[in-house]
Amino acid sequence: MCCKHLQSPIQLIVLHILQCFDTAALRNPDAIAIMYQDERVSYRTLQELGNRLAHAILESGLGKGHVIGLYGHRRYLLSL
Repeated sequence: MCCKHLQSPIQLIVLHILQCFDTAALRNPDAIAIMYQDERVSYRTLQELGNRLAHAILESGLGKGHVIGLYGHRRYLLSL
């Protein structure tokens, strides 16, 4: 957060949420982060899936400033 004065309040909130997630993932990587019906996803798995998705987005040529959407059934989105 080197440039707090350049970020909007929403960006700061999102950054805070991401930092909280990263802290929880570091402290308890095998704890449940998401539950949907009979499925459970740990912080470790969720972080790995998020990183995979981020790399796929960057490899497609999209990046900062691009808006993307994810569409699908929750069960499938959990297995990105």
